[in-house]
Amino acid sequence: MDPKLISHINQVYNLNDSISNDFQLLNILGKTIPFAQALRKNKGKIIYVDFWASWCAPCIKAMPFSNKLKDDFKEDNIVFFYLALNDKKEKWESISKKNGVGSL
Repeated sequence: MDPKLISHINQVYNLNDSISNDFQLLNILGKTIPFAQALRKNKGKIIYVDFWASWCAPCIKAMPFSNKLKDDFKEDNIVFFYLALNDKKEKWESISKKNGVGSL
C-alpha cells in the first residue's frame, strides 16, 4: 500500500494505529474476548472478517459462500471471524449455529 495515501487517510479521519482496548467480542459459547486479544492470538495469520446481522438477508444468503471459502483455505494460515452487528444474542446465535459460522 502507498504510505502517503495511508498517512493522508489517517490525518483526514484522525486515525491511529492503536486498537481500542474496550472493544469486546462475545463468542457463541458466551465468552467475551477483547478484540485486541483476538488479533494478538492470531498474529501472523490472515484474518477474514465477515460482518453480518440476523436482519440482513443478503448477509445470511452469503454464509454458504463464506463457509466454502473457509473450507477451501482450511490448510492455509487464515482465520475467520464472523461478527454480528447490532443484534440480539439469541438471533445471531441461532443463525450462527444453523449456518455453521464459528466462534472465537
